[in-house]
Amino acid sequence: MFLGKFWGLSAWMLELIMVLSAVLGKYSDLVVVGALLVVNAVLSFMQEHRAAGVVETLRKRLQVSARVMRDANWQVIPAENWFQETSSVCVPVTLSQRM
Repeated sequence: MFLGKFWGLSAWMLELIMVLSAVLGKYSDLVVVGALLVVNAVLSFMQEHRAAGVVETLRKRLQVSARVMRDANWQVIPAENWFQETSSVCVPVTLSQRM
């Protein structure tokens, strides 16, 4: 959330500097610090958004597989197919096939 970037210790310090600059009549300082605050928030938001995209890409690329023995042959299958539910108990497929 973009507005959340204005909440935190460093943002509070910059906001306090802006208030003090306004009270003291130093408007050039107020503008510079305000610009720094906004640039910091924009860069932080962009970096967080990019990092979230990278994590999602890695999650899509990561496919966990399992090496299992089926019918006396070793096979590599996706790990999501390794378990099957039987009567609300999660049992490895190789064991449930023998039952």
